[in-house]
Amino acid sequence: MNPMFYFLLALTAILATTANAGGPVLDIEGNIIFGGSYYVIPVFFGADGGGLTLSPLGNKQCPLYIGQEPSEANMGIPVRFSNWKSRVGFVPESENLNIAMDVKATICVHFFQIKKDGDSSNGYNIVFCPNDKDCIDVGIFVDKDGVRRLALSSTPFPVMFLNSTDETETSLSNTTAPHNFYRLGFVPESESLSIEMDTKATICGQSTYWWVAAPDMPKMLFVTAGPNPKEHVEDSRRSFFQIKKAEDFRIGYKIVFCPQDNYCMDVGIHEDTEAPLKLFARHCKDNHGIRRLALSSEPFSVRFVKAYGTEISYKTMSII
Repeated sequence: MNPMFYFLLALTAILATTANAGGPVLDIEGNIIFGGSYYVIPVFFGADGGGLTLSPLGNKQCPLYIGQEPSEANMGIPVRFSNWKSRVGFVPESENLNIAMDVKATICVHFFQIKKDGDSSNGYNIVFCPNDKDCIDVGIFVDKDGVRRLALSSTPFPVMFLNSTDETETSLSNTTAPHNFYRLGFVPESESLSIEMDTKATICGQSTYWWVAAPDMPKMLFVTAGPNPKEHVEDSRRSFFQIKKAEDFRIGYKIVFCPQDNYCMDVGIHEDTEAPLKLFARHCKDNHGIRRLALSSEPFSVRFVKAYGTEISYKTMSII
């Protein structure tokens, strides 16, 4: 058979597949989104806030929901798109797909030193040493509610050490410690080491694919971080989203939730009236509450900015 016939047949199949898909989604520079990571930002930066992030709900540190950074200066965490049915080589408009936050959860590790306190024969000071030459005292900060926390300070917090013998606590042999600790057999003064609380620490044990789930409060459907939809096929319709042109903005898009073929709902922004538990001081939100993605009658118009490299999030650490 004529080779040209096979070529035309293959080309027809490709064109038919492409015709069934929507047009390509474009990033902020007008480039077609083929894959990779992209920040999702408001069409207009400013009062509309910044990029997307992960945040808990209320005073529960897990599970995590898809939220928005309050400051336009923060691009947030990028997302990845996957699993569109047409399998075209670009991210298509108006076609069911999955969205996941492209983030690696980690616990930040820094070095501290234990130094003799000059005012006490049995006391020590703990200092933070970001490099070999500079060290800063760790002191006590008391907030407006009277809660005391360790913080870098010009006034050190002198301490003594009391041996703990509770059999339920982590044994010394199982404790993560610097190499120098094992080599010397004791904890040395004035040498960089890591310090950890002897309690079970864990990362929120969940993937970061977008799902729609009903929280405890009525009539509010938030977008939450959930498992890979391929592992939960029977319930995967709650993970179907589409990207559509925003009606009000020529350059913008909106994200819609599509649990059925002919039924989609806009994804908008819900702002809490009360702030949840603040995990880290540098991520404290403003007085306007926490912003989260939720199904809404008012869509959240966005644009996409190419991201380079996977972000590291310090927001997903949970102590249980």
